[in-house]
Amino acid sequence: MPWQRMVADIAGEYDEATGSPIYREVNVTVPRQSGKTTLTLAITLDRSLMWGRPCRSAYTAQTGLDARQKMVNDWMPLLRRSPFKSTIDRELRGAAETAIEFRTGSRVEVLATGEDSGHGRTLDLGFIDEAFADEDDRREQALVPAMTTIRDAQLYVMSTMGTGRSTFLNRKVATGRALVEAGITQGIAYFEWSAPDDADPDDPAVWAACMPALGFTTDISAIRHARMTMPDGEFRRAFLNQSREHDARWLPSGAWAARRHPQGLGMPPDGADITLGFDGSYNNDATALVGCTLEGHLFKVAVWERPAGASDSWVVPRHEVEAAVHNAFARWRVRALAVDTSRWVSETQDWRARYGSDVVIDVPQSRARMIPASALFYKGVVQGLVTHDGDTDLGRHLANAITRETPDGAYVSKEGRHSPLKVDLAIAAVLAYQAAMTLQPHTTTTVEFIRL
Repeated sequence: MPWQRMVADIAGEYDEATGSPIYREVNVTVPRQSGKTTLTLAITLDRSLMWGRPCRSAYTAQTGLDARQKMVNDWMPLLRRSPFKSTIDRELRGAAETAIEFRTGSRVEVLATGEDSGHGRTLDLGFIDEAFADEDDRREQALVPAMTTIRDAQLYVMSTMGTGRSTFLNRKVATGRALVEAGITQGIAYFEWSAPDDADPDDPAVWAACMPALGFTTDISAIRHARMTMPDGEFRRAFLNQSREHDARWLPSGAWAARRHPQGLGMPPDGADITLGFDGSYNNDATALVGCTLEGHLFKVAVWERPAGASDSWVVPRHEVEAAVHNAFARWRVRALAVDTSRWVSETQDWRARYGSDVVIDVPQSRARMIPASALFYKGVVQGLVTHDGDTDLGRHLANAITRETPDGAYVSKEGRHSPLKVDLAIAAVLAYQAAMTLQPHTTTTVEFIRL
């Protein structure tokens, strides 16, 4: 794409007298799904195959696991399907060592994110991908010292914009903008595609101006759909590449209140088909049980929160929780109970034995599971597919929930590990709603996320 060619051409400029690159550091920030992966791989191939000597490159992402998945799931398949397949000597896919070795003697490997991960290495090329996730300089501290003895080494920092917590990327952006403003054209190359903060996020002309992949790998209809279904802050960061000061509140103001059932429906009648979502804790956080009809009506079954002024010895009354679950199964026809078993292992085993392993479903709160579940719930609220019973506790927990941004999407989360603002009813509602929608014929594709 033109934007990729521009970055490659300018970043590849070199001093004819020394043979070294004009820019030792290249910083690129673009919206999501713009083609960073293919650009990064092309630059790596150039360094590995075309520089006339064996070169060693290192790739890092927000975590070591994310970096390994990128190399194994994206880079390696692309290479095997390309004319460059014959240049590969071998692929290493282990958790302890993930790398691609070329017949030229060059090697590109995944490095962990610790500041000492580059010790003992000499690198020609380094990548800090998804830099928005970094709250410190540890990845740069791992790569830069390993490159200091290589005259023509280059460091690439690539990312979509982050939040106020993205201290590393925010510093790179501020430095890059200042260098561009000052007209400095050596040392650091800075590229940014983003919309001004006061731009209209609903205007397709704004999208076209800041999304360099629009018309190539994405189209207007896909962006329009994203605008309709994503939280405003997430959309602005992901597709307008606007930095957000903090993780945004999850649901739009007034959206949940507007979904109260018009006839004032509370709990469904006895014997109704429902699903349950359970989010359990031990002492500090709340424990919540939420129900959902197969039509998408949500209602609070029960919640246990630490009372104000309670001593540090207070714990969730587990016998009350077990009784509430048993009573729910006795009252309604429970088609699925989605539960994170991390702190309720023995109880979950008992529920499985009592109600069936096909009914009691373990849903650990990992990103892979919570991102699609959160997106489904958000879409249900903003598009009017959800109703609820007007419970104030459920509304309070949803109002407390924030959006956590990741390269793969956003998910509902607590404001901070030690925040007094509880979100357990919100998590339980998300799990219950996703479980209910998997039982609908038009949403059966989400069942695999629940049953993994």
